[in-house]
Amino acid sequence: MDQNAHVIFRLDDQFYAISVSAVKHIIRSVQLTYLNDAPELLQGLMNMSGEIIPVINIRKQLRLPLKEMLISDRIVIAKTSVLSVAFVADEIIGVMTLSVDNFSQSDAIFPGMENFIKGISKFNNLTILIYDINTLFPPREIENISKTIKNFSW
Repeated sequence: MDQNAHVIFRLDDQFYAISVSAVKHIIRSVQLTYLNDAPELLQGLMNMSGEIIPVINIRKQLRLPLKEMLISDRIVIAKTSVLSVAFVADEIIGVMTLSVDNFSQSDAIFPGMENFIKGISKFNNLTILIYDINTLFPPREIENISKTIKNFSW
């Protein structure tokens, strides 16, 4: 039985997971810097020890209703194949080991979404959608965001 550690997070009433190996940090919500004429998925920028990190609007990416960031939200900083990015989660459930034996084929449940959802798992009566960070935030979109922030200075 293959075991995989994942960070489980919540957006509204749905639970999601990404591999713990993709996660660099999880922090409390902070004030973001907003850019005019930013790419559609760019929610804002944050400064993390001198590194400018783009905050991707995961709600827009997943076609969820948009909402204002709350002080209780958490920011997940993750590394993609292109650069480090962040996204806002309503809540971090924790790091959990999900068994590959419990994965369902996502294409059977969500036809047409198999390129985005790596799998589905059950954990403590929760249905968890498992994403690969590089399909959740496609490299083409991240490269576009990277070009936008390249010359940004605080």
